[in-house]
Amino acid sequence: AYELYLQGRAAWKRRGEDNLKHAIDLYQRALGLDPGFARAHAALASAYVVLPGYTMEEQGDEAQLLPMAEASARQALSIDPKIGEAHAVLAQINAERGDLLDAESGFFFAISLEPNEATTHHWYSILLGRVGRLEQALEQARRAQELDPTSAIIAANLAATYLMRGEDEQALRYNKLAQELGISKKHTGVEATVAMRRGQWDEGRVPELPAWAG
Repeated sequence: AYELYLQGRAAWKRRGEDNLKHAIDLYQRALGLDPGFARAHAALASAYVVLPGYTMEEQGDEAQLLPMAEASARQALSIDPKIGEAHAVLAQINAERGDLLDAESGFFFAISLEPNEATTHHWYSILLGRVGRLEQALEQARRAQELDPTSAIIAANLAATYLMRGEDEQALRYNKLAQELGISKKHTGVEATVAMRRGQWDEGRVPELPAWAG
Protein backbone atom coordinates (compact mmCIF):
# COMPACT_ATOMS: atom_id res chain seq x y z
CA ALA A 1 0.00 0.00 0.00
CA TYR A 2 2.82 2.38 0.84
CA GLU A 3 4.57 1.68 -2.46
CA LEU A 4 1.35 2.42 -4.35
CA TYR A 5 0.97 5.61 -2.33
CA LEU A 6 4.49 6.75 -3.27
CA GLN A 7 3.82 5.99 -6.94
CA GLY A 8 0.64 8.02 -6.69
CA ARG A 9 2.49 10.96 -5.18
CA ALA A 10 4.97 10.92 -8.05
CA ALA A 11 2.18 10.90 -10.64
CA TRP A 12 0.22 13.62 -8.80
CA LYS A 13 3.26 15.86 -8.65
CA ARG A 14 3.56 15.83 -12.45
CA ARG A 15 -0.03 17.13 -12.79
CA GLY A 16 -1.95 16.88 -16.06
CA GLU A 17 -5.25 15.04 -16.48
CA ASP A 18 -3.76 11.62 -17.25
CA ASN A 19 -1.25 11.79 -14.40
CA LEU A 20 -3.88 12.86 -11.88
CA LYS A 21 -6.28 10.10 -12.91
CA HIS A 22 -3.42 7.61 -12.66
CA ALA A 23 -2.60 8.92 -9.18
CA ILE A 24 -6.23 8.50 -8.13
CA ASP A 25 -6.16 4.90 -9.33
CA LEU A 26 -2.96 4.21 -7.39
CA TYR A 27 -4.33 5.77 -4.20
CA GLN A 28 -7.54 3.79 -4.50
CA ARG A 29 -5.54 0.59 -4.92
CA ALA A 30 -3.48 1.49 -1.85
CA LEU A 31 -6.65 2.07 0.16
CA GLY A 32 -8.03 -1.24 -1.08
CA LEU A 33 -5.08 -2.89 0.64
CA ASP A 34 -5.16 -0.64 3.72
CA PRO A 35 -8.46 1.25 4.27
CA GLY A 36 -7.02 2.87 7.39
CA PHE A 37 -4.13 4.52 5.52
CA ALA A 38 -4.86 8.15 6.46
CA ARG A 39 -2.14 9.67 4.28
CA ALA A 40 -3.51 7.89 1.23
CA HIS A 41 -6.99 9.29 1.93
CA ALA A 42 -5.50 12.79 2.19
CA ALA A 43 -3.49 12.33 -1.00
CA LEU A 44 -6.60 11.09 -2.81
CA ALA A 45 -8.41 14.22 -1.65
CA SER A 46 -5.59 16.37 -3.05
CA ALA A 47 -5.84 14.64 -6.41
CA TYR A 48 -9.60 15.10 -6.57
CA VAL A 49 -9.41 18.79 -5.63
CA VAL A 50 -6.93 19.76 -8.37
CA LEU A 51 -8.30 17.55 -11.16
CA PRO A 52 -11.01 20.04 -12.28
CA GLY A 53 -8.25 22.46 -13.27
CA TYR A 54 -6.77 19.94 -15.70
CA THR A 55 -9.66 17.89 -17.01
CA MET A 56 -11.03 18.61 -20.45
CA GLU A 57 -14.44 17.32 -19.45
CA GLU A 58 -17.49 19.50 -18.85
CA GLN A 59 -17.88 21.88 -15.92
CA GLY A 60 -20.16 19.47 -14.12
CA ASP A 61 -17.05 17.48 -13.38
CA GLU A 62 -16.06 20.01 -10.70
CA ALA A 63 -19.41 19.70 -8.95
CA GLN A 64 -18.76 15.98 -8.66
CA LEU A 65 -15.07 16.05 -7.78
CA LEU A 66 -15.11 18.63 -4.99
CA PRO A 67 -17.53 16.59 -2.82
CA MET A 68 -15.34 13.55 -3.46
CA ALA A 69 -12.30 15.54 -2.35
CA GLU A 70 -14.13 16.68 0.78
CA ALA A 71 -15.23 13.14 1.62
CA SER A 72 -11.68 11.80 1.26
CA ALA A 73 -10.22 14.63 3.33
CA ARG A 74 -12.73 14.07 6.11
CA GLN A 75 -12.06 10.34 6.01
CA ALA A 76 -8.35 11.06 6.48
CA LEU A 77 -9.10 13.35 9.41
CA SER A 78 -11.38 10.81 11.03
CA ILE A 79 -8.33 8.54 11.22
CA ASP A 80 -5.73 11.21 12.01
CA PRO A 81 -7.03 14.74 12.72
CA LYS A 82 -3.53 16.22 12.56
CA ILE A 83 -2.89 15.66 8.85
CA GLY A 84 -2.28 19.15 7.53
CA GLU A 85 -2.75 18.11 3.92
CA ALA A 86 -6.35 17.08 4.55
CA HIS A 87 -7.11 20.41 6.25
CA ALA A 88 -5.47 22.17 3.28
CA VAL A 89 -7.78 20.33 0.89
CA LEU A 90 -10.81 21.54 2.86
CA ALA A 91 -9.39 25.07 2.73
CA GLN A 92 -8.86 24.76 -1.01
CA ILE A 93 -12.45 23.60 -1.45
CA ASN A 94 -13.62 26.69 0.46
CA ALA A 95 -11.47 28.84 -1.82
CA GLU A 96 -12.99 27.24 -4.91
CA ARG A 97 -16.47 27.90 -3.53
CA GLY A 98 -15.67 31.54 -2.78
CA ASP A 99 -15.54 31.18 1.02
CA LEU A 100 -12.26 33.06 1.20
CA LEU A 101 -12.15 33.83 4.93
CA ASP A 102 -12.81 30.19 5.82
CA ALA A 103 -10.21 29.17 3.25
CA GLU A 104 -7.56 31.43 4.79
CA SER A 105 -8.22 30.22 8.32
CA GLY A 106 -8.06 26.65 7.03
CA PHE A 107 -4.68 27.26 5.42
CA PHE A 108 -3.41 28.86 8.64
CA PHE A 109 -4.45 25.78 10.60
CA ALA A 110 -2.99 23.35 8.04
CA ILE A 111 0.34 25.21 8.12
CA SER A 112 0.36 25.17 11.91
CA LEU A 113 0.03 21.37 11.81
CA GLU A 114 2.50 20.72 9.00
CA PRO A 115 4.57 23.84 8.29
CA ASN A 116 6.80 21.97 5.84
CA GLU A 117 3.98 20.81 3.54
CA ALA A 118 4.78 22.65 0.32
CA THR A 119 1.38 22.26 -1.30
CA THR A 120 -0.39 24.13 1.50
CA HIS A 121 1.87 27.15 1.02
CA HIS A 122 1.36 26.83 -2.75
CA TRP A 123 -2.45 26.84 -2.52
CA TYR A 124 -2.41 29.64 0.05
CA SER A 125 -0.26 31.69 -2.32
CA ILE A 126 -2.84 31.26 -5.08
CA LEU A 127 -5.61 32.45 -2.74
CA LEU A 128 -3.60 35.51 -1.73
CA GLY A 129 -2.89 36.33 -5.36
CA ARG A 130 -6.59 36.12 -6.19
CA VAL A 131 -7.42 38.84 -3.64
CA GLY A 132 -4.51 41.08 -4.61
CA ARG A 133 -2.29 40.50 -1.56
CA LEU A 134 0.72 40.06 -3.80
CA GLU A 135 3.51 40.54 -1.28
CA GLN A 136 2.10 37.80 0.95
CA ALA A 137 1.36 35.67 -2.10
CA LEU A 138 5.00 35.91 -3.12
CA GLU A 139 6.14 35.01 0.40
CA GLN A 140 4.02 31.85 0.36
CA ALA A 141 5.02 30.97 -3.21
CA ARG A 142 8.69 31.30 -2.35
CA ARG A 143 8.27 29.20 0.77
CA ALA A 144 6.56 26.47 -1.26
CA GLN A 145 9.39 26.49 -3.79
CA GLU A 146 11.99 26.28 -1.00
CA LEU A 147 10.22 23.25 0.45
CA ASP A 148 9.81 21.50 -2.91
CA PRO A 149 12.30 22.84 -5.47
CA THR A 150 11.59 19.95 -7.86
CA SER A 151 7.89 20.75 -8.31
CA ALA A 152 7.08 22.14 -11.74
CA ILE A 153 3.66 23.49 -10.74
CA ILE A 154 5.08 25.28 -7.69
CA ALA A 155 7.80 26.87 -9.82
CA ALA A 156 5.13 27.92 -12.34
CA ASN A 157 3.07 29.55 -9.60
CA LEU A 158 6.12 31.41 -8.34
CA ALA A 159 6.74 32.65 -11.89
CA ALA A 160 3.12 33.76 -12.19
CA THR A 161 3.29 35.59 -8.86
CA TYR A 162 6.39 37.48 -9.91
CA LEU A 163 4.61 38.29 -13.17
CA MET A 164 1.63 39.78 -11.31
CA ARG A 165 4.06 41.95 -9.35
CA GLY A 166 5.70 43.19 -12.54
CA GLU A 167 9.02 41.48 -11.80
CA ASP A 168 9.50 40.14 -15.30
CA GLU A 169 13.07 38.84 -15.02
CA GLN A 170 12.24 36.75 -11.97
CA ALA A 171 9.07 35.58 -13.67
CA LEU A 172 11.05 34.41 -16.69
CA ARG A 173 13.62 32.72 -14.47
CA TYR A 174 11.10 30.58 -12.64
CA ASN A 175 9.05 29.99 -15.76
CA LYS A 176 12.17 28.50 -17.35
CA LEU A 177 12.68 26.34 -14.28
CA ALA A 178 9.05 25.16 -14.44
CA GLN A 179 9.53 24.14 -18.06
CA GLU A 180 12.76 22.30 -17.21
CA LEU A 181 10.86 20.44 -14.50
CA GLY A 182 8.13 19.40 -16.92
CA ILE A 183 5.53 22.15 -17.38
CA SER A 184 4.62 22.48 -21.03
CA LYS A 185 5.46 25.86 -22.54
CA LYS A 186 1.94 26.13 -23.96
CA HIS A 187 0.50 25.88 -20.43
CA THR A 188 2.11 29.09 -19.14
CA GLY A 189 1.46 32.66 -20.15
CA VAL A 190 4.62 34.18 -18.68
CA GLU A 191 6.72 34.49 -21.81
CA ALA A 192 3.80 35.81 -23.85
CA THR A 193 2.88 38.41 -21.24
CA VAL A 194 6.45 39.63 -20.87
CA ALA A 195 6.80 39.81 -24.66
CA MET A 196 3.63 41.89 -24.95
CA ARG A 197 4.79 44.22 -22.17
CA ARG A 198 7.96 44.76 -24.15
CA GLY A 199 6.07 45.40 -27.36
CA GLN A 200 7.17 42.12 -28.96
CA TRP A 201 3.73 41.40 -30.36
CA ASP A 202 4.76 38.58 -32.70
CA GLU A 203 5.98 36.56 -29.73
CA GLY A 204 2.78 36.92 -27.73
CA ARG A 205 0.68 33.79 -27.38
CA VAL A 206 -2.54 33.06 -25.50
CA PRO A 207 -1.92 30.21 -23.00
CA GLU A 208 -4.26 27.23 -22.82
CA LEU A 209 -4.10 27.01 -19.03
CA PRO A 210 -3.07 29.52 -16.35
CA ALA A 211 0.43 29.02 -14.96
CA TRP A 212 -0.96 29.17 -11.42
CA ALA A 213 -3.30 26.19 -11.71
CA GLY A 214 -3.31 24.22 -8.44
